[in-house]
Amino acid sequence: MAKYLSIATAAAALLIASGANAADIAPVYKSAPVAAPSYSWTGFYIGGHVGWGWGEAAATPTGIVGLIADPFRVDHDGFVGGGQVGYNYQFGNIVVGTEGEISWSDLNGSGGGNFLFGLAPGASLTGTFQNNWNANVSTRLGVAFNTLLVYGKAGIAWANNDYSVAAVIPGVLNYASTISETETGWLVGGGVEWAFAGNWTMKIEGTYMDFGQKNRAFTGIPIGGVITLPVNADIDSHISTIKFGVNYRF
Repeated sequence: MAKYLSIATAAAALLIASGANAADIAPVYKSAPVAAPSYSWTGFYIGGHVGWGWGEAAATPTGIVGLIADPFRVDHDGFVGGGQVGYNYQFGNIVVGTEGEISWSDLNGSGGGNFLFGLAPGASLTGTFQNNWNANVSTRLGVAFNTLLVYGKAGIAWANNDYSVAAVIPGVLNYASTISETETGWLVGGGVEWAFAGNWTMKIEGTYMDFGQKNRAFTGIPIGGVITLPVNADIDSHISTIKFGVNYRF
């Protein structure tokens, strides 16, 4: 009997030890870490920008003046700066939005062409260009990589430009005329925007604005007080910009 009691006691001890070891190696389940929410580009925003612009206004004299003056080109460049306001909506990684922008600028330049076939000593023909401001309303489409947005844009552009022409024949003619117009054209561009501090973002963006070709009539040149010589030219202009901007998203 004592023999069987010893065996039972040893078996019980073995079972207790086995249970303790099993408890020691039982798996411990922990909840998975919660991922931080990704950045959302959805919302209204307002901001400002500064940059540099450049472009070209190509003039082809027409009519009678076109017979005595060669085509010429005016290259221009200068500072641009202004503000923008817009709205983005994000679904998945795609961001769509609309933006309005206005820039005051100091784009200007001058150029000249051959006049009177180069036969009149000292005769000159000079054109100048000045962009006072430009603006656009565009649609933006981009791909978001959390706090980084890569986008393209396209829309309608406006520009207030001054076109001037001057013709000089020493002792005979000293002519100058200026036309100021607000033109409508189209815009394409793109950029990269980075959210660097909560709702604050910064961007670098390039745009191209094209205002097409238009025939412009300058003040005529009086001849002998009897007739007036029309001064017309087909002018084709475009502006490119590179800008750095900062936005605040609400």
